[in-house]
Amino acid sequence: AQAPQKKKLVMIAGRKSHGYGQHSFKAGCMLLKKALDENVPGLETTVVLDGWPKDESILDGADGILIYSDGGAGHPYNAHLDKIDALAKKGVGLAMFHYAVEVPKGPSGDKFLQWIGGYFEPNWSVNPHWKLGESDLAKNHPITRGVQAFKTNDEWYYHMRFVPMMANVTSILSALPPKETLVKD
Repeated sequence: AQAPQKKKLVMIAGRKSHGYGQHSFKAGCMLLKKALDENVPGLETTVVLDGWPKDESILDGADGILIYSDGGAGHPYNAHLDKIDALAKKGVGLAMFHYAVEVPKGPSGDKFLQWIGGYFEPNWSVNPHWKLGESDLAKNHPITRGVQAFKTNDEWYYHMRFVPMMANVTSILSALPPKETLVKD
């Protein structure tokens, strides 16, 4: 009998864009690669640095693509919507980390609604820093296995643009932001 074929995950780390220690896309992808390589048998991980791969053949045979990069008009997917759409239609899983959920309203936003069920829409969504207090954590989802309730100060995105009725979207963590996050500085 043949050994099962490894699953292939391609992680795309965006270009440097923020100050030191902020949005460290390369470091985040390298740390995740190390953790996955050490703990997930049957998974082959590859990290592409500095944005969209110069050689797109690296995406051939991918079971999943994770992107951790800047968003907005500079999001690496904006110029490659047709390529990503073809991969998604073949069943390739797509994951966006943090700022990579932000794309412009229009063609990119529409594709994100199809692919992942939602996105951060500039001038609609909100992303202040605040301390998470009480929250609802999906307890019966495989991704939260072993996760306990927690409190942390982070940049939380809310008022996201989602598909109607949240169809096929599973909420993992929900919380009500404090009133002070609604006031501009």
